[in-house]
Amino acid sequence: MGIALAPDFATSRALYTVATVEQDGDLVNRVLRMSDENGKAGPATVILDGIPGAVFHAGGAIAWEVGSHDRQVQSTPAPVFIDPRHA
Repeated sequence: MGIALAPDFATSRALYTVATVEQDGDLVNRVLRMSDENGKAGPATVILDGIPGAVFHAGGAIAWEVGSHDRQVQSTPAPVFIDPRHA
């Protein structure tokens, strides 16, 4: 799974990650937002839920879209775009 620091991490201390969890008997991926708290991740906030997961390879790469005027974050398997102004 991946981790992406917010473009304004120096001031916001926000980071994003993708986690695979079991939900109603199925595996799903969630995009989570956490804050750096003295070098440790603070409590997670679910930003996006229900992305299909898998037992052996669920994807989960996450990165800020380069050149995006909205500074969106992208996650795989299915492209997921999050505007941090609303995250």
